Amino acid sequence: NEETSFIENLIRYGNKYQADKASQQASLFGSADNAIEIKKPELPNCEPFTRLEELNKEKEYIGLFLSSHPLDDFKMEFKYFTNRELKELEELAPLENKEIIVGGMVTAVRKGYTKTQKPYAIMTLEDYSGSYEFPFFGKDYENFLPWLEQGLFLQIKGKVQKKTWGDQALTININKIVNLADVREEGIREIKLKVPLNAITPEFIDKLLELPKPDTGLAVLRFLVYDSELNSHVQLLSRSVKLGLTPELETFVEEYPEVMLQVN
Repeated sequence: NEETSFIENLIRYGNKYQADKASQQASLFGSADNAIEIKKPELPNCEPFTRLEELNKEKEYIGLFLSSHPLDDFKMEFKYFTNRELKELEELAPLENKEIIVGGMVTAVRKGYTKTQKPYAIMTLEDYSGSYEFPFFGKDYENFLPWLEQGLFLQIKGKVQKKTWGDQALTININKIVNLADVREEGIREIKLKVPLNAITPEFIDKLLELPKPDTGLAVLRFLVYDSELNSHVQLLSRSVKLGLTPELETFVEEYPEVMLQVN
Protein backbone atom coordinates (compact mmCIF):
# COMPACT_ATOMS: atom_id res chain seq x y z
CA ASN A 1 0.00 0.00 0.00
CA GLU A 2 1.85 3.07 -1.25
CA GLU A 3 -0.45 5.36 0.71
CA THR A 4 1.06 4.19 4.01
CA SER A 5 4.60 4.59 5.27
CA PHE A 6 7.24 1.87 5.20
CA ILE A 7 7.12 1.60 9.01
CA GLU A 8 3.35 1.07 8.90
CA ASN A 9 3.73 -1.58 6.20
CA LEU A 10 6.45 -3.29 8.21
CA ILE A 11 4.25 -3.43 11.31
CA ARG A 12 1.34 -4.81 9.27
CA TYR A 13 3.63 -7.44 7.76
CA GLY A 14 4.85 -8.50 11.21
CA ASN A 15 1.33 -8.71 12.61
CA LYS A 16 0.08 -10.68 9.60
CA TYR A 17 3.03 -13.07 9.74
CA GLN A 18 2.54 -13.79 13.45
CA ALA A 19 -1.23 -14.21 13.03
CA ASP A 20 -0.81 -16.65 10.12
CA LYS A 21 1.89 -18.56 11.98
CA ALA A 22 -0.32 -18.90 15.05
CA SER A 23 -3.26 -19.96 12.85
CA GLN A 24 -1.17 -22.61 11.13
CA GLN A 25 0.06 -24.04 14.41
CA ALA A 26 -3.53 -24.25 15.70
CA SER A 27 -4.75 -26.04 12.56
CA LEU A 28 -5.20 -29.83 12.70
CA PHE A 29 -3.72 -30.05 9.23
CA GLY A 30 -0.82 -27.68 9.84
CA SER A 31 2.71 -28.96 9.41
CA ALA A 32 6.19 -27.57 9.53
CA ASP A 33 6.45 -28.08 5.78
CA ASN A 34 3.71 -25.58 5.03
CA ALA A 35 5.45 -22.31 4.23
CA ILE A 36 3.93 -18.99 5.20
CA GLU A 37 4.02 -16.90 2.08
CA ILE A 38 3.50 -13.22 2.73
CA LYS A 39 5.09 -10.60 0.55
CA LYS A 40 7.70 -8.68 2.51
CA PRO A 41 7.57 -4.89 2.25
CA GLU A 42 10.25 -3.63 -0.11
CA LEU A 43 12.88 -1.49 1.53
CA PRO A 44 12.55 2.03 0.06
CA ASN A 45 15.55 3.52 -1.67
CA CYS A 46 16.22 6.54 0.57
CA GLU A 47 19.03 9.04 0.59
CA PRO A 48 20.98 8.77 3.87
CA PHE A 49 20.64 11.61 6.36
CA THR A 50 23.26 14.31 6.21
CA ARG A 51 25.34 14.56 9.37
CA LEU A 52 23.37 17.60 10.50
CA GLU A 53 20.02 15.88 9.85
CA GLU A 54 21.21 12.86 11.82
CA LEU A 55 22.32 15.04 14.73
CA ASN A 56 19.03 16.94 14.70
CA LYS A 57 17.18 13.61 14.88
CA GLU A 58 19.33 12.61 17.86
CA LYS A 59 18.52 15.87 19.61
CA GLU A 60 14.81 15.53 18.80
CA TYR A 61 14.39 11.95 20.02
CA ILE A 62 17.07 11.64 22.72
CA GLY A 63 17.33 15.22 23.92
CA LEU A 64 21.06 15.60 23.19
CA PHE A 65 23.61 15.31 20.41
CA LEU A 66 24.94 11.78 20.76
CA SER A 67 27.49 10.99 18.05
CA SER A 68 29.01 14.47 17.73
CA HIS A 69 28.07 18.16 17.88
CA PRO A 70 26.90 20.20 14.85
CA LEU A 71 29.49 22.87 15.67
CA ASP A 72 32.45 20.48 15.51
CA ASP A 73 33.08 21.52 11.89
CA PHE A 74 33.71 25.09 13.09
CA LYS A 75 36.17 24.52 15.94
CA MET A 76 38.84 26.64 14.26
CA GLU A 77 36.36 29.47 13.67
CA PHE A 78 35.54 29.46 17.38
CA LYS A 79 39.20 29.35 18.37
CA TYR A 80 40.46 32.14 16.10
CA PHE A 81 37.41 34.26 15.21
CA THR A 82 35.39 34.65 18.40
CA ASN A 83 36.34 36.39 21.63
CA ARG A 84 33.45 35.36 23.91
CA GLU A 85 31.41 32.32 24.77
CA LEU A 86 27.65 32.76 24.89
CA LYS A 87 27.53 31.94 28.60
CA GLU A 88 29.56 35.11 29.23
CA LEU A 89 26.68 37.22 27.91
CA GLU A 90 24.48 36.26 30.84
CA GLU A 91 26.10 39.14 32.76
CA LEU A 92 26.70 42.16 30.50
CA ALA A 93 28.02 44.62 33.10
CA PRO A 94 31.67 43.43 32.86
CA LEU A 95 31.45 43.73 29.06
CA GLU A 96 30.11 47.30 28.87
CA ASN A 97 31.55 49.23 25.89
CA LYS A 98 33.45 46.15 24.71
CA GLU A 99 33.30 44.51 21.30
CA ILE A 100 31.98 40.97 21.37
CA ILE A 101 32.33 38.30 18.69
CA VAL A 102 30.40 35.09 19.22
CA GLY A 103 29.42 32.14 17.09
CA GLY A 104 26.88 29.38 17.19
CA MET A 105 23.93 27.59 15.67
CA VAL A 106 20.48 29.17 15.45
CA THR A 107 18.29 26.74 17.39
CA ALA A 108 15.07 28.78 17.49
CA VAL A 109 13.49 31.94 16.06
CA ARG A 110 10.31 33.47 17.47
CA LYS A 111 8.60 36.16 15.40
CA GLY A 112 5.76 38.46 16.34
CA TYR A 113 4.45 42.01 16.36
CA THR A 114 4.83 44.79 18.89
CA LYS A 115 1.88 46.74 20.33
CA THR A 116 2.33 49.18 17.48
CA GLN A 117 2.14 46.29 14.96
CA LYS A 118 5.80 46.39 14.00
CA PRO A 119 7.51 43.02 13.37
CA TYR A 120 10.21 41.71 15.70
CA ALA A 121 12.09 38.46 16.26
CA ILE A 122 13.95 36.70 19.06
CA MET A 123 16.81 34.50 17.85
CA THR A 124 18.29 31.79 20.09
CA LEU A 125 21.96 31.12 19.35
CA GLU A 126 23.71 28.11 20.88
CA ASP A 127 27.41 27.29 21.23
CA TYR A 128 29.31 24.72 23.31
CA SER A 129 28.88 26.76 26.50
CA GLY A 130 25.14 27.46 26.34
CA SER A 131 22.65 29.67 24.52
CA TYR A 132 21.63 33.33 24.33
CA GLU A 133 18.57 35.13 22.97
CA PHE A 134 19.21 38.07 20.64
CA PRO A 135 16.24 40.44 20.07
CA PHE A 136 15.72 42.15 16.72
CA PHE A 137 13.47 45.21 16.53
CA GLY A 138 13.02 48.03 14.02
CA LYS A 139 15.97 48.51 11.69
CA ASP A 140 17.80 45.51 13.13
CA TYR A 141 14.87 43.31 12.15
CA GLU A 142 14.93 44.67 8.60
CA ASN A 143 18.72 44.53 8.21
CA PHE A 144 19.25 41.05 9.64
CA LEU A 145 16.04 39.33 8.53
CA PRO A 146 17.88 36.91 6.15
CA TRP A 147 19.80 35.52 9.13
CA LEU A 148 16.73 34.87 11.27
CA GLU A 149 16.35 31.24 10.23
CA GLN A 150 16.65 28.14 12.39
CA GLY A 151 19.56 25.85 11.54
CA LEU A 152 22.00 28.53 10.35
CA PHE A 153 25.56 28.67 11.69
CA LEU A 154 26.48 32.29 12.38
CA GLN A 155 29.15 34.62 13.64
CA ILE A 156 27.73 37.72 15.34
CA LYS A 157 29.68 40.91 16.02
CA GLY A 158 28.42 43.68 18.27
CA LYS A 159 29.10 46.02 21.15
CA VAL A 160 27.68 46.03 24.67
CA GLN A 161 26.11 49.44 25.30
CA LYS A 162 23.29 51.05 27.24
CA LYS A 163 19.94 51.41 25.56
CA THR A 164 19.06 54.91 24.45
CA TRP A 165 15.49 54.48 25.63
CA GLY A 166 13.55 53.09 28.57
CA ASP A 167 15.55 52.03 31.61
CA GLN A 168 18.87 52.34 29.70
CA ALA A 169 19.75 48.75 30.54
CA LEU A 170 22.75 47.17 28.82
CA THR A 171 22.14 45.52 25.49
CA ILE A 172 24.17 44.15 22.58
CA ASN A 173 24.08 46.40 19.53
CA ILE A 174 24.71 44.03 16.63
CA ASN A 175 26.62 45.49 13.69
CA LYS A 176 27.46 42.42 11.60
CA ILE A 177 26.27 38.84 11.05
CA VAL A 178 27.97 36.37 8.68
CA ASN A 179 27.89 32.65 8.00
CA LEU A 180 30.45 30.76 10.07
CA ALA A 181 31.38 28.86 6.90
CA ASP A 182 32.55 32.13 5.28
CA VAL A 183 34.55 33.44 8.23
CA ARG A 184 37.89 31.90 7.29
CA GLU A 185 37.83 33.18 3.73
CA GLU A 186 36.63 36.65 4.61
CA GLY A 187 38.42 37.10 7.91
CA ILE A 188 41.99 35.94 7.30
CA ARG A 189 44.51 38.33 5.86
CA GLU A 190 47.63 37.00 7.51
CA ILE A 191 48.89 33.87 9.23
CA LYS A 192 51.85 34.33 11.53
CA LEU A 193 53.95 31.56 13.03
CA LYS A 194 56.03 32.46 16.10
CA VAL A 195 58.89 29.97 16.03
CA PRO A 196 61.88 29.61 18.38
CA LEU A 197 65.15 29.43 16.48
CA ASN A 198 66.04 25.99 17.81
CA ALA A 199 62.77 24.54 16.46
CA ILE A 200 63.71 25.24 12.84
CA THR A 201 65.04 21.92 11.61
CA PRO A 202 64.99 20.25 8.17
CA GLU A 203 62.09 18.10 9.38
CA PHE A 204 60.17 21.20 10.49
CA ILE A 205 60.70 22.85 7.10
CA ASP A 206 59.70 19.71 5.16
CA LYS A 207 56.45 19.32 7.12
CA LEU A 208 55.68 23.00 6.67
CA LEU A 209 56.13 22.76 2.90
CA GLU A 210 53.89 19.67 2.75
CA LEU A 211 50.90 21.56 4.16
CA PRO A 212 48.03 21.72 1.62
CA LYS A 213 47.21 24.98 -0.13
CA PRO A 214 43.43 25.33 -0.56
CA ASP A 215 41.96 26.83 -3.72
CA THR A 216 40.51 29.72 -1.70
CA GLY A 217 41.09 31.39 1.64
CA LEU A 218 44.84 31.71 1.27
CA ALA A 219 46.58 34.23 3.51
CA VAL A 220 49.97 35.89 3.64
CA LEU A 221 52.42 33.79 5.65
CA ARG A 222 54.72 35.54 8.09
CA PHE A 223 57.24 34.26 10.62
CA LEU A 224 58.51 35.69 13.85
CA VAL A 225 61.69 33.79 14.66
CA TYR A 226 63.06 34.45 18.13
CA ASP A 227 66.05 33.46 20.23
CA SER A 228 65.26 33.50 23.95
CA GLU A 229 68.91 33.28 25.00
CA LEU A 230 69.91 36.35 23.01
CA ASN A 231 66.59 38.07 23.68
CA SER A 232 66.24 38.92 19.99
CA HIS A 233 63.88 38.22 17.14
CA VAL A 234 63.41 38.80 13.43
CA GLN A 235 60.23 38.99 11.34
CA LEU A 236 60.14 37.33 7.95
CA LEU A 237 57.66 37.32 5.07
CA SER A 238 57.15 34.38 2.72
CA ARG A 239 56.86 35.75 -0.80
CA SER A 240 56.32 32.39 -2.53
CA VAL A 241 54.03 30.48 -0.16
CA LYS A 242 50.56 31.31 1.10
CA LEU A 243 48.54 29.15 3.46
CA GLY A 244 44.94 28.59 4.48
CA LEU A 245 43.70 28.02 8.00
CA THR A 246 43.24 24.29 7.63
CA PRO A 247 43.01 21.34 10.04
CA GLU A 248 46.38 20.22 8.69
CA LEU A 249 47.96 23.51 9.77
CA GLU A 250 46.36 23.15 13.20
CA THR A 251 47.76 19.60 13.48
CA PHE A 252 51.18 20.82 12.40
CA VAL A 253 51.22 23.46 15.15
CA GLU A 254 50.06 20.90 17.72
CA GLU A 255 53.07 18.74 16.84
CA TYR A 256 55.33 21.62 17.83
CA PRO A 257 54.09 23.00 21.18
CA GLU A 258 56.74 25.70 21.13
CA VAL A 259 55.27 27.18 17.92
CA MET A 260 52.45 29.74 18.25
CA LEU A 261 49.88 30.40 15.54
CA GLN A 262 48.34 33.86 15.16
CA VAL A 263 45.63 34.86 12.70
CA ASN A 264 44.87 38.44 11.66
